[in-house]
Amino acid sequence: MAAKKLEAMRQAWVKVQQHDDASWKALTETFDTSTVYTVIADARGIDLPFTAKTVTCEQVLLLAGGGSALVSGATTAALTVVQTGASGAVVGGSTFVLRARG
Repeated sequence: MAAKKLEAMRQAWVKVQQHDDASWKALTETFDTSTVYTVIADARGIDLPFTAKTVTCEQVLLLAGGGSALVSGATTAALTVVQTGASGAVVGGSTFVLRARG
């Protein structure tokens, strides 16, 4: 992720969400922030290349950034994360609604 965007997220983490700098440092040391995926508006879905062993507990951090055209308070997207097993069967998931700040 570009340093400018990562810094903007750090500012929101510390100032808006009121976490301390130590927690941001721990977050960026724990999770990979160098890989960026771009989703186009008409995409029906994407696959993230992530495999976890069934006997482990894994943590995944997805940072969502928006463009300057976002309307304050409007619903801008719904993100559904579906977890599948080795056979392709759905084993879990969550849906997140993303809105612009304001």
